[in-house]
Amino acid sequence: MFFDAYTQIGPRERKHPAHGWQLADVLAEMAHCSISGALVQSNNSIHYDPMYGNLELSAQIRPHDFLFPIWNLMPHHTGECP
Repeated sequence: MFFDAYTQIGPRERKHPAHGWQLADVLAEMAHCSISGALVQSNNSIHYDPMYGNLELSAQIRPHDFLFPIWNLMPHHTGECP
C-alpha cells in the first residue's frame, strides 16, 4: 500500500497547461501507480480566497474516501481573512 503525502489539483503557473491537474488526472495517475490514498491540496486555496478553495476542495474529494484534504490557512494578522 502506498500513500501520497502531497498531491496538488488545480492549474499551476510554471507547468505546461497539458500537464494533468484536474482531479480525474490525479485519480488516473494514482490508479496507474497503485497509490491507495493521498493528501490533496488545491491551488485555488493559494491563488484565490483560502476558505473558498478549501471548501471547494472538500466538496470535490468528498466521494473519494481515500483522499484527504490539506487546507491552506492565512493568519488573521494580515486582515485578508477573518
